[in-house]
Amino acid sequence: MNRTADCASAVEALYTIFESYSLHANTRACPCCHTPADEGVLHAKPLRELSAKDLQMYTRDAILVWGSEADFKHFLPRIFELMTIVRDPMLDFTEPPWVFAKLRLGHWENWAIKEQKAVRHYFATAWHSFLRSDPDNNGFTDSDDWICGIGQAEDDLRPYFALWEAEKSIEAVRHLCSLILDHAFVQVDARAQNFWADRKTQWAQVRQWLSGDAVRQILNDASSDWRNDALDLAIQVLRPV
Repeated sequence: MNRTADCASAVEALYTIFESYSLHANTRACPCCHTPADEGVLHAKPLRELSAKDLQMYTRDAILVWGSEADFKHFLPRIFELMTIVRDPMLDFTEPPWVFAKLRLGHWENWAIKEQKAVRHYFATAWHSFLRSDPDNNGFTDSDDWICGIGQAEDDLRPYFALWEAEKSIEAVRHLCSLILDHAFVQVDARAQNFWADRKTQWAQVRQWLSGDAVRQILNDASSDWRNDALDLAIQVLRPV
């Protein structure tokens, strides 16, 4: 991901908003799942210096079998920062849906309003950064991973569709073609699967948006300046019968 200046600023805001959540001497990892050495990794470096490798195991198990909501809030700024600076979260860290689902586990809808606003600002700027990034430089992480990740936390994805509609870059169009062609949203028999299975309402929002006039307009507008086999096929797939 090519992180924008706005996204970097949103990450800094997370550090400021969540700085009151200090690191506990013991974050209470399940002893059946983790060793004292695993706990020690979290204390070996300052928060901003913890790497994806340092936090990968914790991030996977946070709140489920490792620590509390408050513990997660301590690590949240660095975890969310890593999502925007590692080359491929799926390979180098962990999938966006897995990471951002922690917000629901932590009942983030009950967090302080300033915390919720900071997280939503991060989502908007990270999403914008992703849409502007070259799909070929994101490894196995694609637009489905990111919109599904955001959909694990957000009940309404329409603001993120609006950001996509407003982003006029070719990269955003390529991400859109990938979502249409590589994932089961617009097919007649499409069903919500994997991470989407627990967020069927949000999956249906994506499906409805992809089948609407706004997406067809994006693709048709792009075709006047840029010709590509994937773009042509996406237009054909969405063409009304």
